[in-house]
Amino acid sequence: MKVIVASFPKCGTKTLHRALEILGYKVHDFDDHMYHFRDEWLDILKYGSKKELLRKMYENVDVVCDMPAAFYWEELLEAFPDAKVILTMRSSEDEWYGSFRHQVEALNSSYRFLAYKIVTPTGRKILEITRQLGYVAFSCPPQRFTRSLQNPNVQIQKRRYREHNDGVLKRSTKDQTLVFNLSAGWKPICEFLRKNIPETPFPHENRQGELSKSMFQLPLFIQAEKEFRLVTALFVMFLSVTAACLLLHLR
Repeated sequence: MKVIVASFPKCGTKTLHRALEILGYKVHDFDDHMYHFRDEWLDILKYGSKKELLRKMYENVDVVCDMPAAFYWEELLEAFPDAKVILTMRSSEDEWYGSFRHQVEALNSSYRFLAYKIVTPTGRKILEITRQLGYVAFSCPPQRFTRSLQNPNVQIQKRRYREHNDGVLKRSTKDQTLVFNLSAGWKPICEFLRKNIPETPFPHENRQGELSKSMFQLPLFIQAEKEFRLVTALFVMFLSVTAACLLLHLR
C-alpha cells in the first residue's frame, strides 16, 4: 500500500482514482472493495478492524479510496505505516451535501439497481454492507446507506463530514499528508508522490453523479447482472412448469 485516499465520498474521489491510475498505481475503489472483499468488510464494519486482515487484503494494492476504506484510513495507515495520505474536500459542507444527495437520488431512481438489491446474492450482500456503512459514517441505526442520507437532520450529516475531515487533518502527520485541491492539477500531487507530470490532461470524473450510469459496466455489477439473469430465468422456468402442471391437472 502506497497511498491512502482519506477523502469522504463525493469529494472528487473518482477523479483522484483516475489520476492515480494514470500515474501508474493499482487503485481499489468502492466497487473493487465490494467485488474482492465483501465478506471481510462486512466483518470489519460489524466487529471492528484488524491490522493483520487489512494488510492481507491490500498487500498487493497500491491505492485505496472511497468508502468503506476512507472511514478506516487510520487503521489502514497503522497496517501500512509508510503509506502517504491524500485528502480532498469540497469548497463547503453545503456543496458536499448537495452533491451527495444528487448521487443518492440518482441511485435510488435506478430500477435496475433496486432489482439487484432485491433478488441477487451480490446485491443483497452489498445492501447489508451499506446498512452498516450508514452507522459507521453517520452514526445512524444500521440501515441502507442511502437512506441514512435522507435523515431529516441535515446538520448531523454535515457534522460527520466535517468531523471526518478535521480528524484527518489533526491526526495525520504533515510530511506524510497532502491536502489536495483537484483544480491545482498535476503539479502538487506529482511532487508529493515524486512522479513525473504526465502529458495527458488532468482528469475530471463522475460529473453530476454520472457514475450511476457507468457503474453497471464495472465487474461488481456485471456479476450482479449475471445473477439477476439467472434468477429471472429460473423464475420463468418455475412459472412455466407450474402452469404446465396446472393445465395437466385441469385436463
